[in-house]
Amino acid sequence: VTTGVDMATGDFGGLVWRKNRDTTDRNLLFDTTRGVANHLSSNSTGVQGSESTSLTAFSSTGFSLGAWGLVNTNNEEFVAWSWQTTEKTTGLTNRNKAYECHYNSDLGFSIVGYEGDATDGHEIPHFLGKEPELFTRKNRSSVSQWITQGSAIGNPKEGDYLALDSTVAMINAPTLKSIASDTTVTASTSINVNTNSYI
Repeated sequence: VTTGVDMATGDFGGLVWRKNRDTTDRNLLFDTTRGVANHLSSNSTGVQGSESTSLTAFSSTGFSLGAWGLVNTNNEEFVAWSWQTTEKTTGLTNRNKAYECHYNSDLGFSIVGYEGDATDGHEIPHFLGKEPELFTRKNRSSVSQWITQGSAIGNPKEGDYLALDSTVAMINAPTLKSIASDTTVTASTSINVNTNSYI
């Protein structure tokens, strides 16, 4: 699929969000931080899945697909949104937990995969150089909600959040208080954002 978005040259990476427009199939998200074939569904609380015949490659012109029906059914129409990252880095958080970040500070967009520690105050770097107005987190190792927070939709410092996988109104949960800064977003003790597994 030619999108004109380079996600495979040098430090380039990115995110692809796909949806079948003809059926009730799931929304599927693929990104270069988690790797080819690994997918999450934004309308599901399920763990990360992997399908070798789904998204098979990120390329310098877009991405390639296999024959998996959820991404490439014959004679059905799909839509795909793509975002490009321009830098990649790895390191350790303030709790000595591994992270990998692919980011585009000009676009104001980053993808961070990190290992949680189940302790309040875990600081996750985002490399945007300014406070993000919106951030979404999903525990890819456990069944959990998609936690969407930020000043654009509420007060994350008070625990306001939307669940991307749900149609419910704004929720307030003290266990999901988050502080966003120019360099990091803190994670609380909630299993949704900071368990001893990968987010």
